[in-house]
Amino acid sequence: MDQIGSLWAQHGRPRQVGRVLGYLLFCGRSAVSSDELKEALRASAGGVSAAVRNLMSIGYVHAVAGPERRKNYHAVVDDPWTVQLRDARTHVLAWVATAETARDQLADVSADGARRAEQLLAHARLMDVLYLVSIDRRDPER
Repeated sequence: MDQIGSLWAQHGRPRQVGRVLGYLLFCGRSAVSSDELKEALRASAGGVSAAVRNLMSIGYVHAVAGPERRKNYHAVVDDPWTVQLRDARTHVLAWVATAETARDQLADVSADGARRAEQLLAHARLMDVLYLVSIDRRDPER
């Protein structure tokens, strides 16, 4: 879980969110309570709650009913790897939009800048195609 936390941090995301995801992925249980996450991660209730909300908003985690009705339980979705591909694609699409804007704004200002923007656009579009192919192979009913 710490390694996943570090990977998330390397991509500018909160380390704690990655740690929660890592724990949920590999703890060997179908659902875990917020209290259990707090204890296992030695984290605050607020930190765990924020991390879980973040993971839910992206689509990695969902709430489930647990044995104790007054506790919140969380589980990783059935195919978190397709969620990861879709999430990564959103970043690639942001790069596409950025490259298009840069290309348009630099066309008459800087030949080097416009060339680099075209290179970025080509790269980002290629990455988008790769993500789409990967998603289609994992989830043909997308």
